[in-house]
Amino acid sequence: MIGNIFKKTGDNLGGLKTIEFCEIDFVNSIPDPVNGQINSAVSFKATGGWCEFYATFETVNLSQKNTSGSQGDVFEIIINGFIPNQSLVMDNQFAKLDNSKVILKVTDNNGHILLVGRMEKNEIYGTSFSCEYNSQSKVSGLKGTSFQFRMLSPVRAYYYNVQGSGSGS
Repeated sequence: MIGNIFKKTGDNLGGLKTIEFCEIDFVNSIPDPVNGQINSAVSFKATGGWCEFYATFETVNLSQKNTSGSQGDVFEIIINGFIPNQSLVMDNQFAKLDNSKVILKVTDNNGHILLVGRMEKNEIYGTSFSCEYNSQSKVSGLKGTSFQFRMLSPVRAYYYNVQGSGSGS
């Protein structure tokens, strides 16, 4: 039976505060969720770990949309945002991300942490990355790169409830 859906008390701030990522090739395992929540840290290979992904404050959001497809119901999980300016270093990092799958650890402005990515039968599934640079036509325009991480998943992103789950955990 589905129970009551309660109104949350306290702040309800929109947007994401931080995005951290790791290429799936550097992840050993993702713990099994319990009731939609992961309570143990992701295990990384020796050279793996969380990397920070900078984005302009108040431009980053996460959506999880339930859709029906040829393989049944899935969730389309999308993280969008914006990074100002352009540089060779940034472009080189984007090129690496273009060809990689990554798991994400995102923290919203209320302090909730979600893990976007999953492990099933010893296979790790992550997000794909895309971006678009725009120089704008006016000097007053906001020049930079819009980005998106996206994945289709049979489940919503998991809550990540791990002590010390900041960078490096």
